[in-house]
Amino acid sequence: MTEHEIAQKAFSNNRERLKAERLAREAAEKAKPWAPEEDQRLRALALSAASVAEMAKQMKRSEEAVRSRAYRLKILVAKSRKLRLKAKGK
Repeated sequence: MTEHEIAQKAFSNNRERLKAERLAREAAEKAKPWAPEEDQRLRALALSAASVAEMAKQMKRSEEAVRSRAYRLKILVAKSRKLRLKAKGK
């Protein structure tokens, strides 16, 4: 591989990384802010041992948004069945 090809590949990889970062920033800016009532609902669902998937469905949010908000509020959420099985080595 020539120096020129290496430089082109590095430039292309950098462009892709910058594009991904820009898209992530734009998505974060579009995110709907959490209302205090939603925080209380999240706490209640976590106490009921609802799965993250169920919380997300009920709250009309993505699973990642629910996990992120729970983490920020220091709310423990139930791990998914897949993660529990993976931890057990099954």
